[in-house]
Amino acid sequence: MARRDLWDQVDGDLYQLLGVEPSASPEEIQVAWRSTAKRLHPDRGGSVTEFQQAEIAYQVLNDPLERGRYDRMRRQSSTTSGPNPGARQYAYSYSYTTSQRTTPSAGRPYFNPDSPDPYGDSQSNPSRKPRNPWLVALAVVLGILAIVAAVMLALVTFLVLFAAAILLVGRGLTGRAKPDRTSP
Repeated sequence: MARRDLWDQVDGDLYQLLGVEPSASPEEIQVAWRSTAKRLHPDRGGSVTEFQQAEIAYQVLNDPLERGRYDRMRRQSSTTSGPNPGARQYAYSYSYTTSQRTTPSAGRPYFNPDSPDPYGDSQSNPSRKPRNPWLVALAVVLGILAIVAAVMLALVTFLVLFAAAILLVGRGLTGRAKPDRTSP
């Protein structure tokens, strides 16, 4: 069976897909991947197929060994083929998934959890704004009002109990039987 490379799943040139030159540095490729991934992401209205192709392009171009193999293939096919040197045609189809299958040549998984996150810090997105900022402000104001009300209620309760204690002690002192001075 013929050898099947990861980049064979992508229609066109990987460098063009990410919008970088073949001489681009790994940092430039990563920056281009981030902007392409944001633009093509299915959650932002992009196509799943185009997003997967961009992911494959990043995986190939981010790995120095795979990038070298891809560059050699591009040079070889540019001398033997027509206008699209990066594409190969096959009679069968292949679908891409993010399983732990390994590449035929390197024996590594398509997805490497130890690789740097191509999106940056996936735990937080500082550019995302709350959908309803007025709702957040309302919740903060209501929280402050609830705390102030609880403190006031505690203070009033303390003052009422303190006043009641003073009244009881005062009645106790004035309500005692006074000695009768008229009897000897």
